[in-house]
Amino acid sequence: MVLVVGEAGIGKTRLANEFAAWARAQGAEVLSGQAFEMGGRLPYQPLVEALRKRLEAESTPEDLLDDLWLAELSRLLPELRVRYPDLPAPTEDELAAKIRLFEAVARLLDALSTRAPLVSLLDDLQWMNGASLDLVRYLGHSWKEHDSRVLLLGTVRSDQLEPRSQLATELSTLGRDLPVSQVPLQALSQAETLQLVQAIAGAPSAQERETPLGDFLFVQTGGSRCTCWRRSSCCASESGWYHGGARMAPAGWSRPWT
Repeated sequence: MVLVVGEAGIGKTRLANEFAAWARAQGAEVLSGQAFEMGGRLPYQPLVEALRKRLEAESTPEDLLDDLWLAELSRLLPELRVRYPDLPAPTEDELAAKIRLFEAVARLLDALSTRAPLVSLLDDLQWMNGASLDLVRYLGHSWKEHDSRVLLLGTVRSDQLEPRSQLATELSTLGRDLPVSQVPLQALSQAETLQLVQAIAGAPSAQERETPLGDFLFVQTGGSRCTCWRRSSCCASESGWYHGGARMAPAGWSRPWT
């Protein structure tokens, strides 16, 4: 498991999405779901999002799971019963229902990982509730047991990972089955902000490093990668880069989207 950690707006989601896009281009299977703040009241919400998108794109889910496990999965994805009206009823035993649901998800992800390496991206882990984290722990144990080709990639706010926080405790428990690595993101320095601006603009030579645009953006954004990227892109125009009507970079620089 890899956790991209940093303050809000630092660029965690963008970095994770760029990696996911790269992994997909290399032939990996990528599932992604995002937790949101009110989602703490919705069990399994980011995992449901990830699985729903994947199964909607799958022409024959029955090739991945037997009917028994598709039936259990229909607890999370009731549309499966519209697609397969003859599925057996899921177990009514409350004690067995949770473990069978977890096992259905584990079997589905394991089946996908036999086709290609699997990357499961869960964004904003700090908003996941206890039930969702229970499922993630179960998956981690299953992946370890089956030596599955799965990378769990998560993003999380650094202020939610204080040593005694509930999330830190939950992730520590998960670490018993999966090695957990952290990728901390810090704010850019003034020099790094200028390098980012030059990379976006496609600066033709090192002689253009004197532009005040990087200094201006560093002051305005505090080195936040995400905010700096957005504002840099918005500064572009056909004849140069501008702020308040004053050119901030040479007209020879290209627009970042051309």
